Amino acid sequence: MNLAKQTPRWLAALALAATIFAPGIASADIQSFDLTVPNDAISPYPAPYVHVTVNQSGNTATFTFTADTSHAGLTYLMGDGSSAAVNVNDPGPTVTAISPASLSQQNPPGTSNVNGFGLFNVVLDNADGNAQATSTLSFTVTKATGTWTGVFSGATPVLVANATGAFAASHLFVRVGTSTEATATGYVANGGSVETAVPEPTPIVLALTGLSTLGFAGLRRYRRMGKALA
Repeated sequence: MNLAKQTPRWLAALALAATIFAPGIASADIQSFDLTVPNDAISPYPAPYVHVTVNQSGNTATFTFTADTSHAGLTYLMGDGSSAAVNVNDPGPTVTAISPASLSQQNPPGTSNVNGFGLFNVVLDNADGNAQATSTLSFTVTKATGTWTGVFSGATPVLVANATGAFAASHLFVRVGTSTEATATGYVANGGSVETAVPEPTPIVLALTGLSTLGFAGLRRYRRMGKALA
C-alpha cells in the first residue's frame, strides 16, 4: 500500500467527520425583510420605509435597520422614541453594540406601545427627534439562556409576533426635497394591525346623552300622572 497516496484521503475524511460531529458549533442564519405597514401619519408616503437585516448565530442576533432610499424626492430617517423596536423570543435579552451613540435601550423593556403596533421587548430610543434622526442603526441582542435556531423558523426562532402580529417597527421621519425639517413623522412596522383606541365622548355627546336621559325621565313622570288622574 502506498501510504503517501492514501494519507490525503484519510485527512480529508477526518476533516469532514470533525465538521459533521464536532459539538458546540452554532448554526448561523441571515434574513432580511421590509417595514411596509404605516400608521395614519405615514400612510400618504410610499413603502417600503425601512430594510431590516438580522444576522443570527447561536445566542446572538445582530439587527441592522436601514432607511429606504428608493423614493425620489423623499428622505426617510429613523429617530426619537422607538427609533427601532423588535420582539425577540426571550424574556430577558441583553442589548449591546448599539450604534449610533445617541441611541439607548428603553427601560423597562416591553412596556412601551409603539403607537398602536403593540408592545415590543427590545426598544431603542433616540435622545432627540429630527435633529438626530439617522438613516441606519444597529444593535446586538443576546439571549439570556440557550440559543436561537434561526431568525423566523426552527425550534427557537429569534423573532416572534407580538399581540398585534408585528415583530419589528420604527419611528420614521419624512423629509421632502432638500428640506432638513420633517414634513411628517409616524410609525411603520413589518405587518400586523394598528390598534384603534375607543374615542372619548365629546362634550356635545355628553350633553345630548344628558338631555335624552332627562327627556325619558320626564316622559315616565307624565305617564304616571296621567294614570293617577284617570
